[in-house]
Amino acid sequence: MREQAISMYQAQQNELLAKLRQQVALAEQSRESARLYQTGILPQAQLTLESAVAAYRVNKVDFPMLLTAR
Repeated sequence: MREQAISMYQAQQNELLAKLRQQVALAEQSRESARLYQTGILPQAQLTLESAVAAYRVNKVDFPMLLTAR
């Protein structure tokens, strides 16, 4: 019974460590996604919108295209 209890304890410990590693990996992935949005996607989208607004002001693009850029 003692060996069985030790085995169960070790199994639970291994399962807990695996879940913890999975949560750490998920947190790292989320942090990387947030960094990508902050440093790449959002600034690029802002520039695209500014370009579309400028083009709209000189009648190079129509209003639906401006809304698409928005």
